[in-house]
Amino acid sequence: MSIKNLFILIIACSILAIAISLTKAEPVVNDSVEYQNLADNLTLNNLYFSGNAKTDVDYRLFSKRTPGYAIFLAFQKNKVSLLIAQVLCYLLLVILGLKLLPEFTKTQFSKKMYLVFVLFTPVLLFHSQLKLSDLLLSIITLICITIWFENRVQVKNKWRMIFVFWAIGLLVKPVLLPSLLLLPFIALYLLFKSKTFTKLLVLPVVVWASVCFINFNNTSVFEYSSISTINLAHYNAKLTIASKYGNDSAQHFTDSKIYLIPTLPQTYRTYLSNLNTAAKDAILQNFPTYLKIQTMGMAKMLVDPGRWELYTYFNQNTADGSLTELLYARNWTELNAKMQSNKALFYTFVLLLIINLLKVLGIAFSFLRPTKQWFVLATISAYFLAITGPIGAARFMLPATILSIVLSVYGWNLLLNFFQKRSKS
Repeated sequence: MSIKNLFILIIACSILAIAISLTKAEPVVNDSVEYQNLADNLTLNNLYFSGNAKTDVDYRLFSKRTPGYAIFLAFQKNKVSLLIAQVLCYLLLVILGLKLLPEFTKTQFSKKMYLVFVLFTPVLLFHSQLKLSDLLLSIITLICITIWFENRVQVKNKWRMIFVFWAIGLLVKPVLLPSLLLLPFIALYLLFKSKTFTKLLVLPVVVWASVCFINFNNTSVFEYSSISTINLAHYNAKLTIASKYGNDSAQHFTDSKIYLIPTLPQTYRTYLSNLNTAAKDAILQNFPTYLKIQTMGMAKMLVDPGRWELYTYFNQNTADGSLTELLYARNWTELNAKMQSNKALFYTFVLLLIINLLKVLGIAFSFLRPTKQWFVLATISAYFLAITGPIGAARFMLPATILSIVLSVYGWNLLLNFFQKRSKS
């Protein structure tokens, strides 16, 4: 099949996904509800709050969601316009990856392999049908990388654009927050290596400080997002306990009073303090176990073809128990029963898993000949792998999914070239 026909097939799949989305009930996803609440509250109530302003009293929701994706939602007048906008983001993501590929290999076969891998990576397409911020962050990540590799742009202007998109990405999702630690090193690099500097370097810090001040005004706590504490306690610590002591112990841990939802400013500050302390203690006291599930989570994220997205898109219940907890608790019987509750989706997942393993194998082959461009993509991919820790779902790898496909195609290209040279000799 030609490159043109493969791309037409990707467009056709996008149109089909929209058609299916318009004929079925929208999946109930807690994150989506909160993003929509924040969009509505910002535009209708001038309120920075991701809960229902009339009923919710959960103080975590004042800072849980950053405003970037909510602002994007506010511009969409209805479901159709949102689906079209996000499908266009998906197609732009595919095109950016195709533009990035010549940095590694310029053969027509490599372009075809890239598009085939994209077709069999439906996690990207499913996110164009869900109200989640990950796809938007993926676009921003790819734009920054494309700017970095564009040789026609002067160094100073290149960094200016990167800092602007970095700041936008920070507004979209707090996962980029730790990357701010790189800014002093970048400043030194610009001053002494590139002999240039731009005031826009402080823009990501300005975004961070502005959101923290807004949250401080609402909750009296200077923080960027409550999601960091929630993830630390509900995922990192809980999964560590599940792996070490079993699923029942993990559930008992989260049934503690310190997990009670805070409803007042005073209780919110106490909640953050107590939960952070309990979560860190659980991790530090079982640190070898935590390192094990961190490693397992990263490996799981690499091979996961998007189980959660697949089951969620087709309205299959994913909220009744955590499959990750069952995995770490080694409860194979219940894990198998939940996975096979829908045979068609299960066998689709198995097929996608096999193809994903081929992609991972290609990434492994790419290590054979690392280049400067390879290090850029590998480092960014490693960042998203490491920062999301033990959760290990494809969703959190999404900003690096296209990068991993490009690396995989590069790896397979190296292997095929090797065997071609061997056969000729």
